[in-house]
Amino acid sequence: GSFESPSIAPNTYNANVTPASWQPSNNNYIAMVNGVSSYSGLWPLPEDGQQYVVLTPSPVATIFQVFTVTSQGNYDLSWFGSAPNYSDGHSSSPYSVTVSNALAQVVATTSFDDYHDTPVFVSHSMQMLLIPGQYTLAFQCEGIHGFQNTLIDNVSVSLQPNSLTITKEPQS
Repeated sequence: GSFESPSIAPNTYNANVTPASWQPSNNNYIAMVNGVSSYSGLWPLPEDGQQYVVLTPSPVATIFQVFTVTSQGNYDLSWFGSAPNYSDGHSSSPYSVTVSNALAQVVATTSFDDYHDTPVFVSHSMQMLLIPGQYTLAFQCEGIHGFQNTLIDNVSVSLQPNSLTITKEPQS
């Protein structure tokens, strides 16, 4: 989830690589940044490590990963997102995060807009109940022409310790 592999040169933008263990929907709209000193001074420093992924909204960029759950429980999906300011008048970079099961049924989904006047990453998290099986986690930058790139870093899915599960709805 920290997008450190494959390694690219410091302080560079590289549209010719795909982050290890992730799959893109369209290689032309996925890139990686090694922003160890804040790429171009316009984009934020990485939240962890030195690299993060860039989703370009023209037309739609999606990056996804398949993962396996072996224990039922409440899981926390966390990540950092950013939409850097290019000082060109655009003020939005919506993106969605979706977790679906092996039958392509959506387990959890939500949309975000991490636009800021200063280059920062914003912390996000979602909680979800997962049962054993395979799931797909996808980040999708909305296809709005002319809007900002979405930057993603430090993605993590973890089982919450001692989580409780409601197995029967409470009675009135």
